Amino acid sequence: MSIRYLDTEEDVSIALQAIVSTAAKLCDTYFASAGLVDGDHINIIARYAAPRGATGEALPSNFVFGSTGGHLPLQGSVGGRAVLEGRTVHVEDITILTGDEWSFVRDEHRRVGQRTM
Repeated sequence: MSIRYLDTEEDVSIALQAIVSTAAKLCDTYFASAGLVDGDHINIIARYAAPRGATGEALPSNFVFGSTGGHLPLQGSVGGRAVLEGRTVHVEDITILTGDEWSFVRDEHRRVGQRTM
């Protein structure tokens, strides 16, 4: 077995997609993403969305990041809070969140009907 290094941006992108896809499957979830912090946002650099339902219908492209183009704010998002606090953050019911601290997650995720993150 040989080990080769990633020498192009495309190589890195393919590797990150494989990591995100494998992580989603290991965690038995239908969505996963990886991002890099850039100032006050997280730029999503790889994402995985599994087919759903018996028809194999894919998750809609706006399932997450519909209005943000893959840029999550650190303030007001679950992913941002996890980065800022350095821990896993779980929100059981998004519909009961109040206040400015959850403004992004409340508005964006209710739009697509997601309740848990």
